[in-house]
Amino acid sequence: MFHRHSRSVQIRNCAQLEAKLGPKVSFPGSSVFINEQNGISGYWAIAEQNVIPACRITPTDTHDVATAVTELANLNCQFAIRGGGHMFWAGSANIANGVTIDLTAMIEIAVSQDRKVTSAGPGCLWKDIYNKLDPMNLAVVGGRADTVGIAGLTVGGGNSWFASRYGFVCDNVVNFEIVLASGKIVNANETHYSDLYKALKGGGNNFGVVTRFDYKTFEQGEFWGGFLVFPNNATAGQLQAVQNFNSASGMGTDDYAAFESIYVFNSSGQTALAAILAYTKPVAYPPIFNGIQDVKPQLANDLRFTNLSNLSTEAGRDVLDVPKGNYVWAHLSFSNNATTLAKANAIMQEVFTDLPTKGKNYTFTLQPSFDKISRTYMGVPGTNFASQFWEPEDEGVINAATARYIDRVNAYTKSVGQFQRSVYMGYAYPTQPVIEGYGRENVELLREVSRRYDPEGVFQRLVPGGFKLGM
Repeated sequence: MFHRHSRSVQIRNCAQLEAKLGPKVSFPGSSVFINEQNGISGYWAIAEQNVIPACRITPTDTHDVATAVTELANLNCQFAIRGGGHMFWAGSANIANGVTIDLTAMIEIAVSQDRKVTSAGPGCLWKDIYNKLDPMNLAVVGGRADTVGIAGLTVGGGNSWFASRYGFVCDNVVNFEIVLASGKIVNANETHYSDLYKALKGGGNNFGVVTRFDYKTFEQGEFWGGFLVFPNNATAGQLQAVQNFNSASGMGTDDYAAFESIYVFNSSGQTALAAILAYTKPVAYPPIFNGIQDVKPQLANDLRFTNLSNLSTEAGRDVLDVPKGNYVWAHLSFSNNATTLAKANAIMQEVFTDLPTKGKNYTFTLQPSFDKISRTYMGVPGTNFASQFWEPEDEGVINAATARYIDRVNAYTKSVGQFQRSVYMGYAYPTQPVIEGYGRENVELLREVSRRYDPEGVFQRLVPGGFKLGM
């Protein structure tokens, strides 16, 4: 049984870890600790920056991770696992009065001689991989914003510009090198530890610390993409375009298109309407985007031939990501219907308009699902909501509004028979039932794998961050 240790006990635990790992253990006030908390290598969300562990471990190889996990288990010490550090809620990849394993120094990238596999360390961001592969005219199925880490996105499922053709990011991992609770290092793939391999595709941090991801790699040159900005009076047409696009892609008419529809507003109402498009072939203005790309007037249009590095940088800067700050996200799934999409958008504006906060921006993003995704182990992505607020005192108000929004949209979609249980881990609000959304059979599989490879429940008891298995 785990008992929360006092600060003095945790300091002693950190001293024992330092005896094993030397300067790879850092303490509050040190330059390494400060940089990993809120410096250049710091967390994306201020809520995570404000969580202060007793010490941080910065492994540089898999054996360091194995040593750290073994010692932490022996000490019965709570710990967190940080890859890119891009989750928004406090404690997701950091821990107060515990130990954080920070993987940001493990950033080696290697491409196999036959150019079919790219291996990457868990501290990599997607921009690191794309900057390596673009000059080689190669690609992997990866994240859409350059500043997102590969680790959390991959074990959480992972959406990408290639989803319509290849499915989730996790479906394109051929091998996970992982440190188990015992400290044992194994490679999980279709041949070895195949049950663990399956569980890692959406199972989060419940089974160990992944120390290397091996991704399928394919030839990829420039493609068509960019973003459009429209006046707010185009909202109804844009919602209909989402339904039409989903219907067309669902029929398998075109496996190269990806699209997001983005609605930004503040306490005064909607302020922006945008779309980001990617067509992963060198074809300008492909017909599947008709109804989106031909809407006039357009306030901005930078559609062009581009590559993964360039488009992911733009998405990270302007569309899918924003600067470090305070954030709340949630994710909901429902059927493809323009009326329902409009209702979800309207509910959001009803809930968040005129909130007594200094909060700035709220974003309603529609992410169409694809046939190859909907058949996978994870489920389907759908609509996500993001709130950006700059004042910490706003957090309670924003959280309460988010809970109301989730409840109201779910109630509506259930009432019209369009509710989907899937909740995408990467966007989920902390209380949303991510694991349960995989379905009873898959949940039991995850629990069985946990019992097999972590019989003492180290990653259930000692790693409170993330979405747990409810064992």
